[in-house]
Amino acid sequence: MKRLYRHTVFFFAIIVSVLLGYLLGFYSHGRIANRLVQHNHFELSKSILLSDSVCDFLTGNNVKVQDTLALKEHNLLVFWSPTCSYSKEFFLHKLNENVVGIYCIPITDDIDYLKYYIEKQNIRYPQLMLRGSYEVESVSASSIVATPTFVVVDNKGKTLAQYVGTKEIDKMITLLYQGI
Repeated sequence: MKRLYRHTVFFFAIIVSVLLGYLLGFYSHGRIANRLVQHNHFELSKSILLSDSVCDFLTGNNVKVQDTLALKEHNLLVFWSPTCSYSKEFFLHKLNENVVGIYCIPITDDIDYLKYYIEKQNIRYPQLMLRGSYEVESVSASSIVATPTFVVVDNKGKTLAQYVGTKEIDKMITLLYQGI
């Protein structure tokens, strides 16, 4: 009888441990992924995005970022990764491109998967990348420490707001359409 009691207590302790571990992991994962990361604000003027070697991955055409930003009062730069589940949530939102300029900057080394993912999800926002000597490559920005990172810039390229994580998407969209 004592042996049965010990096995029951042991089994119960394992079940409680697994459940607590699952709940803590589930709770903390969401908080970690959506917390605001302390970092420097992105400065477009100090980035390589203003160089002549930037192209739209979807069309292959060169892009003059400064010229295209001037067309809209507010613009959204989306630093994302096709392997980041939180980045993917952004593409579920339908934004009005007639009001806000939207430019995505994919952070990835796997160009084949990027192409596959963009086609599969039917993403039509411009994907800004660097045109290398043989192929395109990701734009690097040292102030971007997590994906997705959303940077709102005005028509002169000045950073107006910066958000990290999907928790801030609705707040960011509201600010974009109401004016900052």
